[in-house]
Amino acid sequence: MLKPLQEFAASKPVWGVCAGMILLADGLKQSEPQALVGGLHATIERNAFGRQIDSRFRSMSLQGSAAAAGVSEAAYFIRAPAVLATLPDGETAVAVRQDNLLATCFHPEISGDDSWLRFFLSTVAGRDLDEAEPHPDLTTVAPWQPLPRPDSAVDTAVKRAFAVFQQGGVIMDVVDGEQARIAEEAGAVAVMALERIPADIKRDGGVARSSDPAMIQDVMSSTSLPVMAKSRIGHFYEARLLEALGVDCIDESEVLTAADETHHIDKRDFAIPFVCAQDLGEALRRIAEGAAMIRLKGNAGTGNVIQAVRHARDVYSQIRQLRSLRPDEVFGFAKEHRVPVELVEQVRDAGRLPVVTFAAGGLATPADVGLLMELGVDGVFVGSGIFKGENPAKRAAAMVKACAHYKDPAVVVEASTNLGKAMVGLLEHEDPASVAHLDDLGLEGRVLRTAENAIGGIDRSVAA
Repeated sequence: MLKPLQEFAASKPVWGVCAGMILLADGLKQSEPQALVGGLHATIERNAFGRQIDSRFRSMSLQGSAAAAGVSEAAYFIRAPAVLATLPDGETAVAVRQDNLLATCFHPEISGDDSWLRFFLSTVAGRDLDEAEPHPDLTTVAPWQPLPRPDSAVDTAVKRAFAVFQQGGVIMDVVDGEQARIAEEAGAVAVMALERIPADIKRDGGVARSSDPAMIQDVMSSTSLPVMAKSRIGHFYEARLLEALGVDCIDESEVLTAADETHHIDKRDFAIPFVCAQDLGEALRRIAEGAAMIRLKGNAGTGNVIQAVRHARDVYSQIRQLRSLRPDEVFGFAKEHRVPVELVEQVRDAGRLPVVTFAAGGLATPADVGLLMELGVDGVFVGSGIFKGENPAKRAAAMVKACAHYKDPAVVVEASTNLGKAMVGLLEHEDPASVAHLDDLGLEGRVLRTAENAIGGIDRSVAA
Protein backbone atom coordinates (compact mmCIF):
# COMPACT_ATOMS: atom_id res chain seq x y z
CA MET A 1 0.00 0.00 0.00
CA LEU A 2 2.88 2.37 0.72
CA LYS A 3 4.30 2.43 -2.82
CA PRO A 4 0.98 3.37 -4.51
CA LEU A 5 0.56 6.16 -1.96
CA GLN A 6 4.06 7.45 -2.69
CA GLU A 7 3.39 7.39 -6.43
CA PHE A 8 0.11 9.25 -5.94
CA ALA A 9 1.67 11.91 -3.70
CA ALA A 10 4.50 12.44 -6.18
CA SER A 11 2.18 13.88 -8.83
CA LYS A 12 -1.32 14.53 -7.46
CA PRO A 13 -2.49 17.35 -5.17
CA VAL A 14 -2.34 16.08 -1.58
CA TRP A 15 -3.23 17.81 1.68
CA GLY A 16 -1.86 16.28 4.84
CA VAL A 17 -3.61 17.38 8.05
CA CYS A 18 -1.89 16.74 11.41
CA ALA A 19 -1.03 13.01 11.21
CA GLY A 20 -1.20 13.44 7.41
CA MET A 21 1.60 16.00 7.69
CA ILE A 22 3.66 13.40 9.53
CA LEU A 23 3.07 10.85 6.76
CA LEU A 24 4.04 13.31 4.00
CA ALA A 25 7.29 14.37 5.65
CA ASP A 26 10.65 12.99 4.55
CA GLY A 27 11.79 12.79 8.17
CA LEU A 28 10.36 12.37 11.65
CA LYS A 29 12.03 13.37 14.89
CA GLN A 30 11.69 10.17 16.92
CA SER A 31 13.74 7.19 18.02
CA GLU A 32 11.74 4.50 16.22
CA PRO A 33 11.78 4.31 12.39
CA GLN A 34 8.42 4.62 10.66
CA ALA A 35 7.33 4.01 7.09
CA LEU A 36 6.42 7.41 5.63
CA VAL A 37 4.87 8.40 2.32
CA GLY A 38 7.43 11.17 2.02
CA GLY A 39 7.81 13.86 -0.62
CA LEU A 40 7.58 16.86 1.71
CA HIS A 41 11.12 18.09 2.29
CA ALA A 42 10.77 18.67 6.00
CA THR A 43 11.34 16.98 9.34
CA ILE A 44 8.33 16.83 11.64
CA GLU A 45 8.15 16.60 15.42
CA ARG A 46 5.21 14.69 16.90
CA ASN A 47 3.08 16.40 19.56
CA ALA A 48 5.21 19.53 19.33
CA PHE A 49 2.38 21.54 20.90
CA GLY A 50 1.88 18.99 23.67
CA ARG A 51 -0.66 16.29 24.41
CA GLN A 52 -4.45 16.60 24.48
CA ILE A 53 -4.38 18.77 27.60
CA ASP A 54 -2.43 21.36 25.60
CA SER A 55 -4.79 21.33 22.60
CA ARG A 56 -6.27 24.73 21.80
CA PHE A 57 -8.07 26.87 19.25
CA ARG A 58 -5.02 29.03 18.45
CA SER A 59 -4.29 32.14 16.46
CA MET A 60 -1.46 32.20 13.92
CA SER A 61 0.19 34.62 11.49
CA LEU A 62 0.04 34.07 7.73
CA GLN A 63 2.72 34.46 5.08
CA GLY A 64 3.09 33.96 1.34
CA SER A 65 0.26 32.55 -0.75
CA ALA A 66 -1.85 31.72 2.31
CA ALA A 67 -1.83 35.36 3.39
CA ALA A 68 -2.67 36.45 -0.16
CA ALA A 69 -5.61 34.06 -0.26
CA GLY A 70 -7.02 35.39 2.99
CA VAL A 71 -7.39 32.03 4.74
CA SER A 72 -8.42 31.81 8.37
CA GLU A 73 -5.87 32.99 10.94
CA ALA A 74 -7.09 30.63 13.70
CA ALA A 75 -7.59 26.88 13.86
CA TYR A 76 -7.74 23.88 16.17
CA PHE A 77 -4.41 22.39 17.26
CA ILE A 78 -5.15 18.85 18.53
CA ARG A 79 -2.02 16.97 19.72
CA ALA A 80 -0.44 18.90 16.88
CA PRO A 81 2.96 18.24 15.29
CA ALA A 82 5.20 21.00 13.92
CA VAL A 83 7.84 21.50 11.26
CA LEU A 84 11.38 21.53 12.64
CA ALA A 85 12.19 24.86 11.07
CA THR A 86 12.37 28.25 12.70
CA LEU A 87 10.97 31.19 10.79
CA PRO A 88 12.92 34.49 10.64
CA ASP A 89 10.78 36.01 13.38
CA GLY A 90 11.35 33.02 15.67
CA GLU A 91 7.88 31.52 15.23
CA THR A 92 7.19 27.84 14.59
CA ALA A 93 6.13 26.70 11.12
CA VAL A 94 2.70 25.07 11.27
CA ALA A 95 1.79 24.91 7.55
CA VAL A 96 3.91 24.19 4.49
CA ARG A 97 3.17 24.29 0.79
CA GLN A 98 5.55 22.55 -1.63
CA ASP A 99 4.51 22.19 -5.28
CA ASN A 100 1.52 19.78 -5.25
CA LEU A 101 1.66 19.23 -1.47
CA LEU A 102 0.01 21.15 1.34
CA ALA A 103 0.60 20.16 4.97
CA THR A 104 -0.99 21.70 8.06
CA CYS A 105 -0.45 20.67 11.66
CA PHE A 106 -3.85 22.12 12.60
CA HIS A 107 -7.42 21.04 11.77
CA PRO A 108 -9.41 23.60 9.74
CA GLU A 109 -12.19 21.07 9.20
CA ILE A 110 -13.27 21.10 12.85
CA SER A 111 -14.16 24.78 12.90
CA GLY A 112 -16.47 24.56 9.89
CA ASP A 113 -14.36 27.20 8.12
CA ASP A 114 -13.73 26.21 4.50
CA SER A 115 -11.11 28.86 3.61
CA TRP A 116 -8.20 26.40 3.83
CA LEU A 117 -10.12 23.83 1.78
CA ARG A 118 -10.80 26.47 -0.88
CA PHE A 119 -7.12 27.46 -0.78
CA PHE A 120 -6.08 23.85 -1.37
CA LEU A 121 -8.53 23.32 -4.22
CA SER A 122 -7.81 26.60 -6.02
CA THR A 123 -4.14 27.31 -5.33
CA VAL A 124 -2.63 23.82 -4.85
CA ALA A 125 -4.95 21.71 -6.99
CA GLY A 126 -5.61 24.45 -9.57
CA ARG A 127 -9.37 23.94 -9.65
CA ASP A 128 -12.01 26.52 -10.50
CA LEU A 129 -14.34 26.79 -7.56
CA ASP A 130 -18.08 27.02 -7.91
CA GLU A 131 -20.12 28.47 -5.08
CA ALA A 132 -19.49 26.33 -2.02
CA GLU A 133 -22.24 24.36 -0.35
CA PRO A 134 -23.88 26.09 2.63
CA HIS A 135 -22.05 25.64 5.88
CA PRO A 136 -23.37 22.81 8.06
CA ASP A 137 -25.49 23.61 11.09
CA LEU A 138 -22.78 23.88 13.73
CA THR A 139 -25.20 23.02 16.50
CA THR A 140 -26.06 19.58 15.15
CA VAL A 141 -22.91 18.24 13.53
CA ALA A 142 -20.36 16.76 15.95
CA PRO A 143 -17.89 17.96 17.08
CA TRP A 144 -18.47 21.59 16.16
CA GLN A 145 -19.78 24.30 18.39
CA PRO A 146 -20.73 27.77 17.08
CA LEU A 147 -18.24 29.92 19.00
CA PRO A 148 -14.72 28.55 19.56
CA ARG A 149 -12.84 30.20 22.39
CA PRO A 150 -9.38 31.25 21.11
CA ASP A 151 -6.49 30.15 23.33
CA SER A 152 -8.89 28.88 26.02
CA ALA A 153 -7.73 25.99 28.18
CA VAL A 154 -11.22 24.43 28.23
CA ASP A 155 -13.08 24.24 24.92
CA THR A 156 -15.91 21.81 24.20
CA ALA A 157 -15.02 21.49 20.53
CA VAL A 158 -11.36 20.78 21.34
CA LYS A 159 -12.39 17.95 23.64
CA ARG A 160 -14.96 16.52 21.23
CA ALA A 161 -12.51 16.73 18.33
CA PHE A 162 -10.14 14.30 20.05
CA ALA A 163 -12.85 11.64 20.01
CA VAL A 164 -13.79 12.39 16.39
CA PHE A 165 -10.27 11.44 15.32
CA GLN A 166 -10.76 7.99 16.90
CA GLN A 167 -13.79 7.25 14.71
CA GLY A 168 -13.66 3.99 12.80
CA GLY A 169 -10.92 2.63 15.03
CA VAL A 170 -10.17 0.26 17.88
CA ILE A 171 -9.08 1.40 21.35
CA MET A 172 -7.25 -1.36 23.24
CA ASP A 173 -6.81 -1.99 26.96
CA VAL A 174 -3.13 -2.44 27.88
CA VAL A 175 -1.36 -3.08 31.17
CA ASP A 176 2.20 -2.14 30.25
CA GLY A 177 4.40 -0.59 27.61
CA GLU A 178 4.90 -3.88 25.75
CA GLN A 179 1.17 -4.35 25.22
CA ALA A 180 0.93 -0.69 24.16
CA ARG A 181 3.51 -1.35 21.45
CA ILE A 182 1.56 -4.43 20.32
CA ALA A 183 -1.58 -2.29 20.08
CA GLU A 184 0.22 0.41 18.08
CA GLU A 185 1.72 -2.10 15.65
CA ALA A 186 -1.71 -3.68 15.20
CA GLY A 187 -3.22 -0.34 14.16
CA ALA A 188 -5.10 0.76 17.29
CA VAL A 189 -6.12 4.43 17.35
CA ALA A 190 -5.53 4.76 21.11
CA VAL A 191 -4.80 2.67 24.20
CA MET A 192 -6.44 2.48 27.62
CA ALA A 193 -3.83 2.14 30.39
CA LEU A 194 -4.98 0.10 33.36
CA GLU A 195 -3.18 -2.19 35.82
CA ARG A 196 -5.54 -5.13 35.28
CA ILE A 197 -7.69 -5.84 32.26
CA PRO A 198 -11.41 -6.24 33.06
CA ALA A 199 -11.25 -10.05 32.99
CA ASP A 200 -8.69 -10.01 35.79
CA ILE A 201 -10.64 -7.38 37.74
CA LYS A 202 -13.73 -9.60 37.65
CA ARG A 203 -11.73 -12.70 38.58
CA ASP A 204 -9.83 -11.12 41.48
CA GLY A 205 -12.75 -9.20 42.99
CA GLY A 206 -12.23 -6.54 45.65
CA VAL A 207 -12.11 -2.77 45.17
CA ALA A 208 -10.80 -1.70 41.76
CA ARG A 209 -9.17 1.74 41.68
CA SER A 210 -7.36 3.94 39.17
CA SER A 211 -3.95 2.73 38.03
CA ASP A 212 -0.56 3.56 39.52
CA PRO A 213 0.81 6.75 37.89
CA ALA A 214 4.11 4.99 37.18
CA MET A 215 2.33 2.36 35.10
CA ILE A 216 0.42 5.02 33.13
CA GLN A 217 3.64 6.97 32.50
CA ASP A 218 5.31 3.78 31.26
CA VAL A 219 2.54 3.32 28.71
CA MET A 220 2.69 6.99 27.68
CA SER A 221 6.44 6.77 27.09
CA SER A 222 6.13 3.50 25.12
CA THR A 223 3.73 4.60 22.39
CA SER A 224 2.95 7.58 20.19
CA LEU A 225 -0.77 6.74 20.39
CA PRO A 226 -3.16 8.76 22.55
CA VAL A 227 -3.34 7.25 26.05
CA MET A 228 -6.55 7.02 28.07
CA ALA A 229 -6.92 6.03 31.72
CA LYS A 230 -9.82 5.09 33.98
CA SER A 231 -11.15 6.84 37.05
CA ARG A 232 -13.85 5.65 39.42
CA ILE A 233 -17.36 7.02 38.95
CA GLY A 234 -17.71 10.22 40.95
CA HIS A 235 -14.04 10.32 42.02
CA PHE A 236 -13.22 13.78 40.67
CA TYR A 237 -9.90 13.95 42.50
CA GLU A 238 -8.72 10.73 40.88
CA ALA A 239 -9.60 12.39 37.57
CA ARG A 240 -7.62 15.48 38.56
CA LEU A 241 -4.55 13.31 39.12
CA LEU A 242 -4.97 11.71 35.70
CA GLU A 243 -5.27 15.15 34.13
CA ALA A 244 -2.08 16.22 35.92
CA LEU A 245 -0.34 13.14 34.46
CA GLY A 246 -1.22 14.41 30.98
CA VAL A 247 -3.34 11.49 29.76
CA ASP A 248 -5.32 12.30 26.65
CA CYS A 249 -8.75 11.13 27.83
CA ILE A 250 -10.38 9.91 31.06
CA ASP A 251 -12.83 7.02 31.19
CA GLU A 252 -15.22 7.46 34.14
CA SER A 253 -15.69 3.74 34.29
CA GLU A 254 -18.12 1.30 35.82
CA VAL A 255 -15.39 -1.35 35.48
CA LEU A 256 -13.77 0.22 38.55
CA THR A 257 -15.49 0.37 41.93
CA ALA A 258 -17.71 3.47 42.10
CA ALA A 259 -16.61 6.16 44.56
CA ASP A 260 -19.92 8.02 44.59
CA GLU A 261 -23.29 6.30 44.30
CA THR A 262 -25.15 9.47 43.35
CA HIS A 263 -22.91 11.96 41.56
CA HIS A 264 -20.82 11.64 38.44
CA ILE A 265 -17.81 13.87 37.83
CA ASP A 266 -18.56 17.37 36.53
CA LYS A 267 -16.44 17.22 33.39
CA ARG A 268 -16.96 20.77 32.14
CA ASP A 269 -13.97 22.29 33.93
CA PHE A 270 -11.50 19.63 32.82
CA ALA A 271 -9.23 20.43 29.88
CA ILE A 272 -9.20 16.85 28.62
CA PRO A 273 -12.14 14.82 27.30
CA PHE A 274 -14.13 12.19 29.19
CA VAL A 275 -15.80 9.02 27.95
CA CYS A 276 -18.65 7.26 29.78
CA ALA A 277 -22.39 6.22 29.80
CA GLN A 278 -24.85 3.46 28.92
CA ASP A 279 -28.39 4.17 27.68
CA LEU A 280 -29.67 7.27 25.88
CA GLY A 281 -30.86 9.10 29.00
CA GLU A 282 -27.57 8.47 30.79
CA ALA A 283 -25.60 9.39 27.68
CA LEU A 284 -27.41 12.73 27.43
CA ARG A 285 -26.83 13.46 31.12
CA ARG A 286 -23.11 12.68 30.76
CA ILE A 287 -22.88 14.92 27.66
CA ALA A 288 -24.60 17.69 29.62
CA GLU A 289 -21.89 17.20 32.30
CA GLY A 290 -19.22 17.63 29.63
CA ALA A 291 -18.50 14.13 28.29
CA ALA A 292 -16.83 14.29 24.86
CA MET A 293 -17.31 10.63 23.96
CA ILE A 294 -19.89 7.97 24.83
CA ARG A 295 -19.03 4.33 25.47
CA LEU A 296 -22.04 2.02 25.29
CA LYS A 297 -20.96 -0.34 28.01
CA GLY A 298 -21.27 -4.07 27.75
CA ASN A 299 -20.11 -6.66 30.25
CA ALA A 300 -16.36 -6.07 30.19
CA GLY A 301 -14.00 -8.96 30.84
CA THR A 302 -16.51 -11.69 29.97
CA GLY A 303 -15.90 -12.39 26.29
CA ASN A 304 -19.72 -12.22 25.96
CA VAL A 305 -20.95 -9.50 23.64
CA ILE A 306 -24.65 -9.73 24.48
CA GLN A 307 -24.82 -6.65 26.74
CA ALA A 308 -22.88 -4.48 24.29
CA VAL A 309 -25.35 -5.48 21.55
CA ARG A 310 -28.32 -4.91 23.85
CA HIS A 311 -27.22 -1.39 24.81
CA ALA A 312 -26.32 -0.41 21.25
CA ARG A 313 -29.72 -1.53 19.97
CA ASP A 314 -31.48 0.22 22.85
CA VAL A 315 -29.75 3.57 22.29
CA TYR A 316 -30.27 3.67 18.55
CA SER A 317 -33.88 2.52 18.96
CA GLN A 318 -34.46 5.33 21.47
CA ILE A 319 -32.97 7.87 19.06
CA ARG A 320 -35.30 6.67 16.29
CA GLN A 321 -38.24 7.01 18.67
CA LEU A 322 -37.07 10.50 19.65
CA ARG A 323 -37.04 11.56 16.01
CA SER A 324 -40.68 10.52 15.67
CA LEU A 325 -41.87 12.74 18.54
CA ARG A 326 -43.97 15.83 17.96
CA PRO A 327 -42.12 19.08 18.81
CA ASP A 328 -44.22 19.59 21.92
CA GLU A 329 -43.43 16.06 23.11
CA VAL A 330 -39.69 16.76 23.10
CA PHE A 331 -40.09 18.81 26.27
CA GLY A 332 -41.65 15.81 28.01
CA PHE A 333 -38.75 13.61 26.91
CA ALA A 334 -36.22 16.11 28.25
CA LYS A 335 -38.08 16.35 31.56
CA GLU A 336 -38.38 12.58 31.90
CA HIS A 337 -34.66 12.05 31.32
CA ARG A 338 -33.55 15.15 33.27
CA VAL A 339 -31.50 16.66 30.43
CA PRO A 340 -31.49 20.08 28.71
CA VAL A 341 -34.15 20.33 26.03
CA GLU A 342 -31.60 21.98 23.68
CA LEU A 343 -29.49 18.81 23.82
CA VAL A 344 -32.51 16.63 23.11
CA GLU A 345 -33.42 18.80 20.11
CA GLN A 346 -29.84 18.53 18.85
CA VAL A 347 -30.00 14.72 18.95
CA ARG A 348 -33.44 14.74 17.35
CA ASP A 349 -32.28 16.95 14.47
CA ALA A 350 -29.03 15.08 13.83
CA GLY A 351 -30.43 11.57 14.29
CA ARG A 352 -27.46 10.64 16.47
CA LEU A 353 -25.62 11.68 19.59
CA PRO A 354 -23.60 14.90 19.15
CA VAL A 355 -20.44 13.12 20.25
CA VAL A 356 -18.56 10.04 19.04
CA THR A 357 -20.11 6.77 20.26
CA PHE A 358 -18.06 3.61 20.86
CA ALA A 359 -19.13 0.14 22.04
CA ALA A 360 -17.29 -1.84 24.69
CA GLY A 361 -17.53 -4.96 26.79
CA GLY A 362 -17.21 -8.60 25.80
CA LEU A 363 -15.88 -8.18 22.25
CA ALA A 364 -13.72 -11.27 21.73
CA THR A 365 -13.62 -11.87 17.96
CA PRO A 366 -13.41 -9.85 14.74
CA ALA A 367 -17.03 -10.88 14.10
CA ASP A 368 -18.06 -9.18 17.36
CA VAL A 369 -16.38 -5.99 16.15
CA GLY A 370 -18.16 -6.18 12.79
CA LEU A 371 -21.52 -6.75 14.49
CA LEU A 372 -21.25 -3.62 16.66
CA MET A 373 -20.01 -1.51 13.74
CA GLU A 374 -22.98 -2.64 11.64
CA LEU A 375 -25.32 -1.63 14.47
CA GLY A 376 -24.05 1.93 14.07
CA VAL A 377 -21.29 2.63 16.59
CA ASP A 378 -18.31 4.77 15.59
CA GLY A 379 -15.67 2.36 16.91
CA VAL A 380 -14.97 -0.18 19.66
CA PHE A 381 -12.99 -0.73 22.83
CA VAL A 382 -11.40 -4.17 23.23
CA GLY A 383 -9.15 -5.50 25.98
CA SER A 384 -9.60 -8.90 27.56
CA GLY A 385 -10.71 -10.28 24.19
CA ILE A 386 -7.21 -9.70 22.81
CA PHE A 387 -4.83 -10.45 25.63
CA LYS A 388 -6.83 -13.35 27.12
CA GLY A 389 -6.93 -15.16 23.78
CA GLU A 390 -4.22 -16.85 21.78
CA ASN A 391 -1.92 -14.86 19.46
CA PRO A 392 -2.59 -11.39 20.95
CA ALA A 393 -0.66 -9.49 18.27
CA LYS A 394 -2.42 -11.28 15.40
CA ARG A 395 -5.79 -11.03 17.14
CA ALA A 396 -5.33 -7.31 17.76
CA ALA A 397 -4.54 -6.72 14.08
CA ALA A 398 -7.59 -8.80 13.09
CA MET A 399 -9.83 -6.68 15.35
CA VAL A 400 -8.54 -3.50 13.70
CA LYS A 401 -9.05 -4.96 10.25
CA ALA A 402 -12.61 -5.98 11.08
CA CYS A 403 -13.35 -2.47 12.34
CA ALA A 404 -12.00 -0.84 9.19
CA HIS A 405 -13.52 -3.34 6.71
CA TYR A 406 -16.71 -4.49 8.45
CA LYS A 407 -18.66 -3.77 5.24
CA ASP A 408 -16.68 -6.51 3.48
CA PRO A 409 -17.23 -9.89 5.21
CA ALA A 410 -14.65 -11.57 2.97
CA VAL A 411 -11.91 -9.36 4.43
CA VAL A 412 -13.12 -10.10 7.97
CA VAL A 413 -13.15 -13.84 7.22
CA GLU A 414 -9.53 -13.63 6.13
CA ALA A 415 -8.61 -11.67 9.26
CA SER A 416 -10.44 -14.19 11.47
CA THR A 417 -8.67 -17.26 10.09
CA ASN A 418 -6.18 -19.15 12.29
CA LEU A 419 -6.32 -16.77 15.23
CA GLY A 420 -6.26 -19.61 17.74
CA LYS A 421 -8.55 -19.98 20.73
CA ALA A 422 -10.51 -16.95 21.86
CA MET A 423 -10.77 -16.12 25.55
CA VAL A 424 -12.97 -18.36 27.67
CA GLY A 425 -16.33 -16.59 27.84
CA LEU A 426 -18.81 -16.04 30.65
CA LEU A 427 -22.55 -16.33 30.42
CA GLU A 428 -24.48 -13.53 32.07
CA HIS A 429 -25.31 -15.53 35.19
CA GLU A 430 -21.86 -17.08 35.70
CA ASP A 431 -19.40 -16.25 38.46
CA PRO A 432 -16.04 -15.19 36.90
CA ALA A 433 -14.14 -17.34 39.40
CA SER A 434 -16.00 -20.44 38.24
CA VAL A 435 -14.33 -20.47 34.83
CA ALA A 436 -11.05 -18.74 35.66
CA HIS A 437 -9.15 -22.03 35.78
CA LEU A 438 -10.21 -23.05 32.25
CA ASP A 439 -7.76 -20.61 30.68
CA ASP A 440 -4.90 -22.41 32.42
CA LEU A 441 -5.87 -25.96 31.42
CA GLY A 442 -5.08 -25.61 27.73
CA LEU A 443 -8.36 -27.25 26.69
CA GLU A 444 -9.42 -27.05 23.07
CA GLY A 445 -12.37 -27.72 20.82
CA ARG A 446 -15.12 -30.03 22.07
CA VAL A 447 -13.32 -30.71 25.34
CA LEU A 448 -13.31 -26.99 26.16
CA ARG A 449 -16.97 -26.59 25.18
CA THR A 450 -17.93 -29.56 27.38
CA ALA A 451 -16.05 -28.06 30.34
CA GLU A 452 -17.74 -24.68 29.85
CA ASN A 453 -21.18 -26.25 29.56
CA ALA A 454 -20.60 -28.31 32.70
CA ILE A 455 -20.10 -25.06 34.62
CA GLY A 456 -22.62 -22.72 33.08
CA GLY A 457 -24.83 -24.64 30.72
CA ILE A 458 -26.95 -22.76 28.22
CA ASP A 459 -27.73 -19.14 29.02
CA ARG A 460 -31.48 -19.37 29.65
CA SER A 461 -31.90 -15.61 29.18
CA VAL A 462 -31.20 -15.92 25.45
CA ALA A 463 -32.20 -19.50 24.71
CA ALA A 464 -35.90 -18.95 24.05
